[in-house]
Amino acid sequence: MLFVFRRELHEELGLLLPKDAFELLFVFLQECVINDGKFINNEFKDVYLVTTLAPIPLEAFTLQESEVSAVKYISWKEYEQILATEDSEYVPYDMNGEYAQLFKILSKR
Repeated sequence: MLFVFRRELHEELGLLLPKDAFELLFVFLQECVINDGKFINNEFKDVYLVTTLAPIPLEAFTLQESEVSAVKYISWKEYEQILATEDSEYVPYDMNGEYAQLFKILSKR
């Protein structure tokens, strides 16, 4: 599935990174039932950590505007706080699921 993630990274952010920049951290099952049970979606999602030798300059990003409105660097701790406060500038995520797992892993590094 790494090839899919690398393709999406290129399409949405304009970045081509080598395979060895990606570390698979974990896989989680996302379950979703909508339309009064008429639509059931179960997806396995891979979560990768990307590591580069140096920060990628912001001007190197080419944003696919239909998918990404902006890019900026923040620490994972700051991102955790933003999600916890449900900042309207960011897409909301469940802090008890995969993001809790991600932040737990990052806190040990």
